[in-house]
Amino acid sequence: MNSLTIIIPTYERHFYAKRTLSYWSGKSANIIALDGSELPLNITFLNSLSDNIEYIHLPGKSFYQRIKTVYKRIHTKFTMLHADDEFFLPSGLSKCIEEIEANDLVCCLGRCLSFNSEKSTVNASPWHPLHTSFEGYNLLEESPFVRILKHLNPYICTTFFSVFKTDILVNNFTFFIDNDVDALLFELAFAVCSVFQGKSKVINHLSWLRSLENPSHYIQDKKKGKRPKEAYDKILEKGFHPNSSINMLAQHLNSLNDDYSIKILEDVIYSAFRSYAYHAKLSYEIAHLFDKVKMPMSSHKKELLEMIGKWRGTDFEVEDLSLINSAKVWRKKGIESDENEILEIQKHIIKFN
Repeated sequence: MNSLTIIIPTYERHFYAKRTLSYWSGKSANIIALDGSELPLNITFLNSLSDNIEYIHLPGKSFYQRIKTVYKRIHTKFTMLHADDEFFLPSGLSKCIEEIEANDLVCCLGRCLSFNSEKSTVNASPWHPLHTSFEGYNLLEESPFVRILKHLNPYICTTFFSVFKTDILVNNFTFFIDNDVDALLFELAFAVCSVFQGKSKVINHLSWLRSLENPSHYIQDKKKGKRPKEAYDKILEKGFHPNSSINMLAQHLNSLNDDYSIKILEDVIYSAFRSYAYHAKLSYEIAHLFDKVKMPMSSHKKELLEMIGKWRGTDFEVEDLSLINSAKVWRKKGIESDENEILEIQKHIIKFN
């Protein structure tokens, strides 16, 4: 793990930043926390952290501006991004590194399990559609165009929180730092940039615990009307093509590999974005129907649950389980995890509640 740097951007969420940094304190990974909050974390808390934690307070700086301060001085072989309210299992990250080295991947991600916590309980939903879609996911095709189109249609597995070869992730960072990219297209552009550069996959080892404890800034902005559109809305608008962000992304990819012309790259990216948009819009409508009061829990809703489960190719279990029991269920299905690490995280979450 000393070959891995973990970058943790945080903004006005001191509780979660402290919880995450204290978890990683003393472990072998190199941690860089980039805090854009108005006020820094408490000095007493910061002094309690081990030397593997570097905390940088950059009030008012955007995500890109904060990344710009550090990305050129990362010297470890591997690097990853880490949300401030989530957890990653060191054993899962180590397995990702082994997989990257064994198969010359550009990035690798373990299985993801969402959790929620309240006081002395930490629960998870082991067969949430978000997680089951990761089963067997890979982009091992030789053609970068095939990888791009396959990755975005349907877009069911992010590369954003993967373990990356550092030079690959730096190439991603460079694109966003050097170009004024439409914020709505950020995640898709990041995905395209990642898979264009090489192969990737998801391994059957739990690495990522995704927090459902609080609404993200994205959700909060949407509720406040600051994000009136989704990416698929913008992509499906008349006049979207030609688009400056797609042109800039094509130019960047061409600079990484000039075997492919900018024009061809633009066409591939545009086609991939359109494919993503059609599928994402349909998925959103199904999720809206399922989650909102239009369809309260009933025999119909249970049928929909079963249908979603069949789509994902797995049994769909509705009941939440404790975090540790969810991991045990997964192990019976062949998804490996380190029980001691999960117990440590569970205790750590409860300690902070």
